[in-house]
Amino acid sequence: MLRALRLALALLTVLPLAPKEALPEEFRRSTAFFPLAGYALGLPLSLLALLPLPEGLFAALALALLLGLTGFLHLDGL
Repeated sequence: MLRALRLALALLTVLPLAPKEALPEEFRRSTAFFPLAGYALGLPLSLLALLPLPEGLFAALALALLLGLTGFLHLDGL
C-alpha cells in the first residue's frame, strides 16, 4: 500500500519517490491514491493563500508553485 502511494506521488509530482521497478498491477493500485496526491499538492497552495499578498502576486506565485510541484504536468498543450 505504501508502495502504491509512493508511485502515485512520483507519477503526479516531481518528488523522487518512485520505486526502482513497478509492475502494471502496481500502477493500477496507485490510482486509488491520486486524490491523496492532489491533497498533497493543494496543501502548499493553501498555505500560500494565508500570506497577505496582492491578488496578482498571489496568482503568479500559486501558479508557479503548482507548475513547479507537478513538473508542468498537463500543461504540455499550451
